[in-house]
Amino acid sequence: MLVNLSKYIFFSLGLCLILSASDLLAQVRPATNSNRIQIKQADVLVGQTNAYRKLRGNVILTQKTSTIYCDSVTLDDLRNEAKAYGNVRIIDSEDPVVITSKYLLYEGNTRIVRLRDKVVMRDDKSTLYTDQLDYERETGISYYYDGGKLVDTTNVLTSERGTYNSITKKAVFVKKVVLVNPDYTLNSDTLDYYTDTKIATTEGLTKIVSKNDDLLTAREGLKYDTRQETFEFYQGRIENDKSITEGDWLFYDKPKMFYEGKGDVSLYSKEREMYILGDEGEYYEDRGFSKVFGKALMKKLFENDTLFVAADTLISQDSPDIKEKYVSAYYGVRIFKNDLQGLADSLAYQFTDSTIYLYNDPILWSEENQMEADSMRILTANEAIDKIYMKDRSFVTSKDTSDNFNQIKGREMLTHLKDEQISKVDVSGNAESIYYVWEKDSILMGMNKLICSDMLILFLDGKVSRIKAMVKPEGTLTPPDEFVEDQRLLQGFAWRVEERTTYDDILAWRRAAVRRKLLQEELDQLDEK
Repeated sequence: MLVNLSKYIFFSLGLCLILSASDLLAQVRPATNSNRIQIKQADVLVGQTNAYRKLRGNVILTQKTSTIYCDSVTLDDLRNEAKAYGNVRIIDSEDPVVITSKYLLYEGNTRIVRLRDKVVMRDDKSTLYTDQLDYERETGISYYYDGGKLVDTTNVLTSERGTYNSITKKAVFVKKVVLVNPDYTLNSDTLDYYTDTKIATTEGLTKIVSKNDDLLTAREGLKYDTRQETFEFYQGRIENDKSITEGDWLFYDKPKMFYEGKGDVSLYSKEREMYILGDEGEYYEDRGFSKVFGKALMKKLFENDTLFVAADTLISQDSPDIKEKYVSAYYGVRIFKNDLQGLADSLAYQFTDSTIYLYNDPILWSEENQMEADSMRILTANEAIDKIYMKDRSFVTSKDTSDNFNQIKGREMLTHLKDEQISKVDVSGNAESIYYVWEKDSILMGMNKLICSDMLILFLDGKVSRIKAMVKPEGTLTPPDEFVEDQRLLQGFAWRVEERTTYDDILAWRRAAVRRKLLQEELDQLDEK
């Protein structure tokens, strides 16, 4: 009887062991529901309840195309969730993404992965580092909320928050965004970045500093091709040691050293202290060549004054060789300086002789004097106008307090200025003049008409004081009571003072540029505060 009982006990114990082993194998065997998280491998089943299973040692889980590796895991069968710990790694057979971390929560029904602690996400284009990452397996979109860093072959991007789509290769960075590469450091609050094309776009204020300390700013965002090294700026500003370029839209191609701007463009040469403004513009940095058109305006700063030149188009050529440096303007040129105003069809300024050339019936005004000719040359010295050379059909007119016109006419004239006033005029060839003679500046003595080959006119306080006629002069003095109206004007006379350029004309020409410049200054002051 004892023998039979011992056999029964031995048989029952063996049966229990067989059943326990079979139960464990059944637990490890993949489930039939393809959406459930399945156990592919584990060294030890640590514990089990109706809803939970805990496994440890070389754990491998699978769901559809996803595979999870970890040191240990807790499975919630009711929720179809897995909590993985230690050396976590998740891969996908159809997605090049590999993610590692210290902890993972995998939601099997939604296929959302929540990774924490030293998270590293890699694909074939980039690597993302963060401590908190949520990843949607279905959409390929990942999110981080507490600081992250994306690294690829070209750039390193950091921000407080961000998303990355492994399918479209698009990353979105938000708040305190910094992009760093060997050539530039970019700062912005919002940035979109494509890891396949290496193109970054931003919104709002964006600042870039180059390795040479060039400052590139966009107040309305930019597009930056980090591979081709090209930039598009909206409300942009580019500053280097030589120049400042601004515009509503700016394009900069670094390899070609080319700038293009549209919508209120401004180029400033620090060396020359000169602005060139316009609706559109181009600048070739390697050649020092710029072209601005559409209500173009040049603003040249002098020590005590400013020269403005307005035209349809302005061209500036800079060069280490002074013989190659020039500025030209054409179509509808207007000139304004406190001591000189003028009009011309076209203009050229040569740096070799500090001379301004005016073409096609130019006209100038200085104090009460009006000067006309087929062409003119304005010679400057020490940042002031020294001489004005007038060629072919030269004519100088001034108006006295009684509305009489003093006139000088000749083939060529050389006007000398001193302290911003005309001091004398040399007339060469076919000289004629009409000059009204006054006694003590109060009594009109008559009209002096003079004809000769050459003439020298001396001025005092900007007014004619003396005339010297040379080579067979012919002159008459007509008293006021014998004036004949049609003999009081020389042939070719035209009083065009209503066309005289004013400072208001200059402001109206580029009022939009002035407004934007003031806005820029206000924003700069806010930045400083």
